[in-house]
Amino acid sequence: EQAALAKKAEEDKRRQSRMAAEEEYEKMVLVTNRNRDDSIIEASTVDDAIAHLAISDSLPPDRHPEKRLRAAFKAFEEAELRALKG
Repeated sequence: EQAALAKKAEEDKRRQSRMAAEEEYEKMVLVTNRNRDDSIIEASTVDDAIAHLAISDSLPPDRHPEKRLRAAFKAFEEAELRALKG
């Protein structure tokens, strides 16, 4: 009888440890799905993507695109990390 009670207590303990708190559950479920975001540009080739991203054709060619790329990636990374942590 004691063994059965101990086994039942063990199962209850496992069941409770598996259950997430209500706040944790809401954080997991209420995440925005960005797969179907309308603001995303669709392009089938690299040239199409660049054409969609281009701001103006009258800008002079960039002398140091690698610096701009690094800065853009750093800004993207900070924004995404903030979104993931928040």
